[in-house]
Amino acid sequence: GIEKSKGRYIMFIDVDDYIEKDLLNKLEKYMNKEIELIKYKMKIIEKNNIQKVPSPEFDVTDGQDGFNKLCFKDKYLDSPCLYVIKKELLKRTNLKFSENMYHEDFGLIPQIIVNSKTIVSTDIYGYNYIQTQNSIMRDNNYSKELKKVI
Repeated sequence: GIEKSKGRYIMFIDVDDYIEKDLLNKLEKYMNKEIELIKYKMKIIEKNNIQKVPSPEFDVTDGQDGFNKLCFKDKYLDSPCLYVIKKELLKRTNLKFSENMYHEDFGLIPQIIVNSKTIVSTDIYGYNYIQTQNSIMRDNNYSKELKKVI
């Protein structure tokens, strides 16, 4: 999908989650400045409970500094659904998701962050992470747990 995409930026949304309808409008000012990596925040939604997940905020900086500001302070640092990524960054670094495995995104985003020329972490809550009991992340089924570990 990334290789066939035609836009300047890429974003990811899990099938059971959703973004705020004005998210891209709010992030457009950063895209117009050609920022390579734009981070926004998420809300966790479980039944009628909505929890805003805190995340460090900072102005435009380089990837190494951005990683240092996020590392150990952002529980969802490596979640691709919380970033708009300039396609050119992915091309330049040749970083890709692993294929045919669970948690194919694990470890990729930190590499993308460190290799970005510019990153910003905004105060915008734009991603809605829906919690379901049958998710691979929440099911206590041993075989699913084993797949997560592998």
